[in-house]
Amino acid sequence: MAQSDVENILGEPSYMTLKEKCEYIDLENVDFEYIAQYELNKESRSLIDVIDKNYVVAYKNGKVVYAQVQIAD
Repeated sequence: MAQSDVENILGEPSYMTLKEKCEYIDLENVDFEYIAQYELNKESRSLIDVIDKNYVVAYKNGKVVYAQVQIAD
């Protein structure tokens, strides 16, 4: 999936960094150029959405090479 497709679904990333500055341990064996984090449910008042969810997506050449959902406590 292309980055533009991801952003059409999730919106603009709340955070983005290059691989050289990334300290996300799950990506140590992934070949990527940059990583983006998309924060969801920050504005929701739904009881279902009380838990914050973050999508971490790594890209190479504008395409997704890794995606992970993180749930914040």
